[in-house]
Amino acid sequence: IPIGLAAPDKSAGKAVPQIMLVITGPKDIQAAMFSRPTPASELLPKILQEIEADGSQFSATATYFRLGG
Repeated sequence: IPIGLAAPDKSAGKAVPQIMLVITGPKDIQAAMFSRPTPASELLPKILQEIEADGSQFSATATYFRLGG
C-alpha cells in the first residue's frame, strides 16, 4: 500500500497524521475496493452497511501514526 505525502506538506516539513484501518473477515468486502482516493466519511458507512447486511463475523483494528516532520 503506497503511503506518501502531498508536496506542500512534505516541503513544509510538517508531520501528517495517518490512520491505518485493517478489517478482516471470511470474505472480501466489495465496498472496500476502490481505485481512487476516497474520503473515510464516504467509504466507511458503505463498508459498515455491507458487513451488517452480510451477517458474517468481521474484526477491525486501527493504528495512528505520523509521516514526515
